[in-house]
Amino acid sequence: MKLSANIWPVNMLGKIKTLDTNLLIRFFTQDNPAQADAVEKLLRKAAKDELLLPDIIIAEIVWVLLSFYELEKEEVIEKLEGLFSLENVKMNRNTLKRTIDLYRRYNISFTDAYLAAYTLEEEKSDQIYSFDRGLDKVKEITRLKP
Repeated sequence: MKLSANIWPVNMLGKIKTLDTNLLIRFFTQDNPAQADAVEKLLRKAAKDELLLPDIIIAEIVWVLLSFYELEKEEVIEKLEGLFSLENVKMNRNTLKRTIDLYRRYNISFTDAYLAAYTLEEEKSDQIYSFDRGLDKVKEITRLKP
């Protein structure tokens, strides 16, 4: 099997398509009905694991919906939870579900919730070095100071 310069097998390139923030913003806000409909069709027609939703895109969606669209935190959470049921979208479901759980339960930023969730889920650790006292609210982790 011939390898490309980026070490992915050539016949594997192009199989998965990555979703950008603006598509999901259109879908969630319906501020451009034609684009929102196009995204809905894409999400319905895609094969299992055909679409990729990187964690950084979720973080940007949260920021845009909270800051620009001024949605309430719980409304943003509900929209994100709807994404988890989409089997054709590949994402770090366990980490993102844990992020949403921590974000909902504690008065912390989405990025702090993600940091805690990532540490717990991906690294199987409960310790984070940080000066951010807000992380002390998360009972599942221990904040360490250098």
